[in-house]
Amino acid sequence: MTSSLFLALGGLLNRMGDGLSAEAQQDVWLQLIQTLLARYPVDACTLMVADKDGLRPVAAFGLPQDIYGRYFLLKDHPRLAAIADHAGVCRFAPDCSLPDPFDGMLDDKLTHVHDCMGVALLDEGQLIGMLTLDALTPGRFDTIDRQELQAAAQMLAGALRLTQRFEQASSRLNEAYDKAQVPQSQVHWHSSAMQRLNEALKLVAPTDMNVLLHGETGVGKERVVQRLHTLSTRRDNRLVRVNCAALPEHLIESALFGHRRGAFSGAIKDHRGYFDVANGSTLMLDEIGELPLALQPKLLRVLQEGEIQPLGSEHPQRVDVRIIAVTNRDLAAEVEAGRFREDLYHRLSAFPLQVPPPGSARRYSATGR
Repeated sequence: MTSSLFLALGGLLNRMGDGLSAEAQQDVWLQLIQTLLARYPVDACTLMVADKDGLRPVAAFGLPQDIYGRYFLLKDHPRLAAIADHAGVCRFAPDCSLPDPFDGMLDDKLTHVHDCMGVALLDEGQLIGMLTLDALTPGRFDTIDRQELQAAAQMLAGALRLTQRFEQASSRLNEAYDKAQVPQSQVHWHSSAMQRLNEALKLVAPTDMNVLLHGETGVGKERVVQRLHTLSTRRDNRLVRVNCAALPEHLIESALFGHRRGAFSGAIKDHRGYFDVANGSTLMLDEIGELPLALQPKLLRVLQEGEIQPLGSEHPQRVDVRIIAVTNRDLAAEVEAGRFREDLYHRLSAFPLQVPPPGSARRYSATGR
């Protein structure tokens, strides 16, 4: 196993603990399949995850960027269906009459795929994903060791299974955490710095002012956000959390603002964005400094006008959302460097708060815990 493969696996394992979906970790999955297949004579490759009766790409190379927005129903793509039903590596003959889902997508000449193979990724016999390999030249895959490819696919299946388990566990923990919040009267803040922060939270919580929360990594910013939400008039509605750094850049706009069916290739149904989900409640935008510059004007519009416009919709939609932006970056310095909009910075920092670094062993606790 090469050092580059170790690094790719290490990067994936480090991200698994975040409890994010495979789609939200596109960069590490792409690095992994590129490393795994570096010696293979492929022109294009996809790693897809199963979603009901179809597949969605989470990593791909050699294909257009909009491949990530597509959804491949197995009944509409007989080659993918054949791979799903095949035990082991499935390779198609050059004269196979079944249409390839990626025909015309590998080059500017719209050339048809001439060599194609794939492996179903299984979890206890259930399809959880698929690895596909394509080439424009017939016979390109003649030299591929099928046992080696099968072993690589089994490793990918194991990693995908672990990612899904972590995502499910994280979701359950977040639900349990939301249901078992400590009553505000039982939270005790021990250090003088944390007590001052708590007084500031009590002051701003009843208002609808946006809050910019800054603090070092590991100082408990998420707990402070939960405290602010619990003290607010929106406490009866669920706090919605979004990690801006975890969203693939090409999906951020849809994730935040939603989309309508047919808005782009693969948009087979309407999708509610996080702003719609958080309507009437609080939206935590974690790692706000990672938000792409091109998307920042759209967030500014929401803050200024209280409206979102889902992709593919002709009509804006009113939303009532309180924003708590969280960062460990110096956003003022990011503004000076041209990486963050000054007008958005001022809108977000209507009430800036600083979480102090750990200064004592016990900064806060809950009675009876």
